[in-house]
Amino acid sequence: MSATKCATLAFVHVIFKGLQEDLKEHLANLPDSIPTHICEALVKAHQKLSDYFYKFDDLSLYVWAAILDPHINYTAIWNEASDDADQQDHLRRCLDRLHAHFKLGYVLLETQAVSLPPPTPGPIMIPRLSESPWKDFALQMKWSLNKSPSSELDEYLRMPQEPWEGCDPVTWWAAHWAQFPTLAMLAHDVLTVPGCSVTVERVFSGGRDTISLRRASLKPGTIRMLMLLKQWL
Repeated sequence: MSATKCATLAFVHVIFKGLQEDLKEHLANLPDSIPTHICEALVKAHQKLSDYFYKFDDLSLYVWAAILDPHINYTAIWNEASDDADQQDHLRRCLDRLHAHFKLGYVLLETQAVSLPPPTPGPIMIPRLSESPWKDFALQMKWSLNKSPSSELDEYLRMPQEPWEGCDPVTWWAAHWAQFPTLAMLAHDVLTVPGCSVTVERVFSGGRDTISLRRASLKPGTIRMLMLLKQWL
């Protein structure tokens, strides 16, 4: 995870499943001459991975990230769980929660933003409900006339799985923002959550070099700009 450039929550799901399947394959192909303690160690390692997997799999956010990742998507996860009825039930519940969260946290806000009352004389303060509806008026009108935002998730779920190589999830959603203006905001919020704390810890470690004894008088805003520039360059 620490070596991955874009270690999103979706990668957590992929890495755990990959390690589990790899250990399972090695256990099935072990020759009879392998010492017992090695077999027991591999079984314990597989069990430990399973324990961790089910701990984080109870959180819908990890499954949402995998669903909203275009080169994983819901169909691929469902096919992997074809022999596990409990896992399929869990996926159904996570998808239902995703639909409910999308409707309450994004669709209704978008509807309120589009249905604002006519402007009144004097300064107008537009509520910052989201970025998309106010950024491009033509895009907003095209979206509102052609389809409702509540259908975006269903349309996305019908799309085929993207190739694993050369597909960056965040870049993909940025390229499909016009097609899924509301759902893209949800995907951006979910997929930009770091998959591990290594990146954050690395930023704090780098802060020691930025705020040295000779730079003890730097203002907070200057420190923030320097830290962000170090991450972007």
